[in-house]
Amino acid sequence: MTVCSNSCDSDYIFEKELYKQVISLICSDTYNVLSDTQELTGEEVESYIAVSVGGTGTTSTDIRLAIVEDETKLVDYNFNNYDADVSRYAQRLPVWRYTIDDAHIIVPKGERTGKMKIKFNPNGLSPDTAYFLPLAIASTSAYEINQKKNYLMYRVLIKNFYAQQQSAATSYTLYSDNGMKGSVSFSLNKQVQPLTKNSVRMMAGDLEFKSTVASYEAGAIVVTVGDDNKLTIKPYKEDGTLQVTQVDGDANYPNTFTLENDWGTKWKKFLLHYKYKAGTAAEVDMREELKLEYTDED
Repeated sequence: MTVCSNSCDSDYIFEKELYKQVISLICSDTYNVLSDTQELTGEEVESYIAVSVGGTGTTSTDIRLAIVEDETKLVDYNFNNYDADVSRYAQRLPVWRYTIDDAHIIVPKGERTGKMKIKFNPNGLSPDTAYFLPLAIASTSAYEINQKKNYLMYRVLIKNFYAQQQSAATSYTLYSDNGMKGSVSFSLNKQVQPLTKNSVRMMAGDLEFKSTVASYEAGAIVVTVGDDNKLTIKPYKEDGTLQVTQVDGDANYPNTFTLENDWGTKWKKFLLHYKYKAGTAAEVDMREELKLEYTDED
């Protein structure tokens, strides 16, 4: 005759919980965000979301998961992060920016992971906005769903060859900037933001960088790289208060983009010459060399 105390029952329950197979969407532990940086190629790009099955042993059957878009998760995210400050709210990724052909994830028998394809068109997204696609597991054909990982906030970040949007709203690619402001030399670090496949945005001259639309419209320029690597410089808001005149013909600052290899150190380099007038301030003559170190992996 075998006698078992209450501790035996507790051990059994513990082991059952420890080894049972539970389904989770793969994402971060911070608000279940999944950040994905997509290149502005001018064309559609593909990406995926995925699930994993925890526990011991392999799955004994195919698992079919239905995925739905869940707006309540974005509402919760904004309220928890920004409360009533609506100006800082993340935005729902517009429906015409993505396509989900089959809103299901299949985990084959004997496997631990499965994924769902999403096709995106990131071209035209603003670097000033946090875009999210909130997704959730609606149902499963087998096993239990982890209630802490039954949804994710898919964030689309953008990049091009010259700059990249980072997860933090105010963090972008940082170039070293050296040159002449009139007859005075200067040195600073300059935030550079991706706009399109071949254009970036930065503040004119040494104007202060502030991550606000009003700041960009009042003092930012757009630098576009042509197929011949020659640059075109224009104000970000062409009908705004910032006036910009591109100055060509300067041998030292010829308005070009180049890649350089300096004794094994590789650089992306903009050489700019332009004049700008911000509001009622006097016109400023700017000659700038913007450099960013990179590797072949980049």
